[in-house]
Amino acid sequence: MLHGGFHEIHASLAEKVFLDVVLRRLVVHGDDADVRAARTAVEQQQAGESIQRSSTDDTPCPVCFCDVSEPLSLPCGHTYCRSCLQHYLGSLANATGGSGAISAACLAEVVRDDGTATPCRRGIPLDTIRDLLTPGEEERLLEATFLSHINSRAQEFKYCPTADCQTIYRASEENTVLRCPSCVARICASCHVEAHEGLSCAAYKDHASGGDESFERWRKEHDVRPCPGCGTGLEKNGGCNHMHCRQCGTHLCWVCMKVFGDTDSGGGVYAHMRKAHGGIM
Repeated sequence: MLHGGFHEIHASLAEKVFLDVVLRRLVVHGDDADVRAARTAVEQQQAGESIQRSSTDDTPCPVCFCDVSEPLSLPCGHTYCRSCLQHYLGSLANATGGSGAISAACLAEVVRDDGTATPCRRGIPLDTIRDLLTPGEEERLLEATFLSHINSRAQEFKYCPTADCQTIYRASEENTVLRCPSCVARICASCHVEAHEGLSCAAYKDHASGGDESFERWRKEHDVRPCPGCGTGLEKNGGCNHMHCRQCGTHLCWVCMKVFGDTDSGGGVYAHMRKAHGGIM
């Protein structure tokens, strides 16, 4: 797909087809005939079409895992096919809400002295992004990564409490009042509501505790627990005890609420559940 195959499909289906490099899937927006045409094109390529590739070394491209063609090296030292890196960044730019954490970072693995491999995760420079993407794609990518950064730090950053106002501010200590530059509302940066004139933060929270007490009773009745990463309410309605917060990306064990890194979710959290709790359910 990345070394010419997708261009052939795109030539016949145009904007109806999209190659999602991150999820490794071909997305078709059309009717059954368009889907059949895409499947036929893929089958023809799988039947034996070969595309010549060149490589500067024996290290494969971190996206397609093939020999590198049109090499493009990042400051971290990892080399990609130019088209692969372009598709990868384009997929991030077109990612929708609910796709989890979005970060324009290197995908290559770094092997440590003990033999374990971890993702590089070094950020891709803005000038590289600007060179590979259209202005519209660049804007969407920057917005997506910015919002992902904000949402993964829900305790540090908050949205203006005014309805439909998307202004973001940094949480602060008690009795700190900010003025929103967009809607000019006065905001308590500690309570995260419109400024409560004449009341201290402690007095306001005490006054508002009636509704909070009812909500807390509901949380306890339904076993809704705050995410250790961002505080978002989590409710388990089935499946194993490995939970993943879609707001901040935190992986955790539902039994003891211990937190695990995302790269550890395939082994660490499950190994923990089996050893500490006798199973994953």
